[in-house]
Amino acid sequence: MAFSTNDAINVFGSQAELSNSTSLIAGGEWSAGATDMPLWTNTDDALEAALTFSGSLASAAAAGTSIDVYIQKMNVANITDDDLEPDNGFMHTFVGSFDMDVGTTQLLTIDIPLPNYKTSSEYAFWIKNGTTQQLSALWELWITPKGVGPKA
Repeated sequence: MAFSTNDAINVFGSQAELSNSTSLIAGGEWSAGATDMPLWTNTDDALEAALTFSGSLASAAAAGTSIDVYIQKMNVANITDDDLEPDNGFMHTFVGSFDMDVGTTQLLTIDIPLPNYKTSSEYAFWIKNGTTQQLSALWELWITPKGVGPKA
């Protein structure tokens, strides 16, 4: 069945690159936050986004392992008042996991919620390498804001 005019469909904002990191991430370790990924501003005030990860592991990932994504809210009180950086003691705002394919090269997309706290919320994205393998340099993370609108 085809969609009709004015049916609700997904609409997409502009895709943005969050990283093209030169940092390696050992198994069980975190990305370097703002060092690896600049802040991203949700100028569309989208409630969700498609997040795409591309990268290579030193050896094949084990089944059931993942790379987990966390958001650090930035400039929360319209000043430089940021949430704490995520770490193993306080992981912060978890938004999703890329379940690893059994192999070394990974290209995966997931939908994530965007926890808006003001218009044009700003986020620092962090990943935790939940595999036992080293994530090679030049891994990439891309974001595409999503919403719902009428079909033309």
